[in-house]
Amino acid sequence: MPEDPLAQPVKPSTPAAGMMQPPAAGPVPVKTSAAQAAPTPKARTEDTRSSERNEDDEPAHSKSSPWTIVLGVLSVILVITAVILNSKISARDRTILENKNRTDQVQTASTQLQTQLDDTKTDAGALQKKLDTAVAESAQLKNDLEKAKAATLEVQARLDKTRATAVTFQTQAEENKVASLKHQGEVEVARAQAAVMLERANKAKTDLADVKAQLAETQDKLDKAEAQITQLQKPPAKKK
Repeated sequence: MPEDPLAQPVKPSTPAAGMMQPPAAGPVPVKTSAAQAAPTPKARTEDTRSSERNEDDEPAHSKSSPWTIVLGVLSVILVITAVILNSKISARDRTILENKNRTDQVQTASTQLQTQLDDTKTDAGALQKKLDTAVAESAQLKNDLEKAKAATLEVQARLDKTRATAVTFQTQAEENKVASLKHQGEVEVARAQAAVMLERANKAKTDLADVKAQLAETQDKLDKAEAQITQLQKPPAKKK
């Protein structure tokens, strides 16, 4: 803002009064030739009249000079006041325009913020729904987890029981393995004995075949002997 000129007192300059007075109508020195150096009587009469006229006008000028100064000062003050008022009005107009622009900007920003707030409310509602869904799913997952834990405990109990059964089966398997090895030894012994017995049976078969052959030969001999005995037992035929 420009400084207020009214704050500074206006000092009227002293030469103003002199400036308001008309210049003295004295003879103007003019370089003349030697023929014109001496004034004529008519020129002297005109100079006398103008000097008297100037002497008569001096009191009127001296009377009107304060009012002229006051009017001049007032005119200057009015001009300065008009300039100041014009600058103030211009500044006020600029301020009003700036305030209007700021109001428009604030209104635009307020509209944008309201839109963003509405979008944020919509997003918050959607997030709230998602949160509720997530909470429900979390509760469902918690229930499923509890059920899974219970099922895990049950499976763990079954696993422990199965492990105990497996240990029992393993012990029995070890025992069966030892028994199998023992039985396998017995089987090997039995197989050896069976081989010996088979060999003996084969030998017995051979001996039996020999005995049968001998028996058949003996039977033949016996049949022959019986035939001979039968022939010997027949009475001899009588001679005629």
